[in-house]
Amino acid sequence: MSYMEKTKAIDFLYARMERCKTMAEKEEILELIWDESAKIRADGNINELKHARNILQEIQNKYGSKEKENL
Repeated sequence: MSYMEKTKAIDFLYARMERCKTMAEKEEILELIWDESAKIRADGNINELKHARNILQEIQNKYGSKEKENL
């Protein structure tokens, strides 16, 4: 898979996650994003790693802060 194919896959999954209505659906998509990021880590391409990290940080910022509020 090329760089563009991998980043398109993770971008597609992130966009799909944003359209999901329930948290259960979002969690399923998050698992797929983790799988894609594992593939990217295995290849070790720094640009792909940075892109995947940015997507994961966006998810953490958007959904992680809600957990902190509930604690």
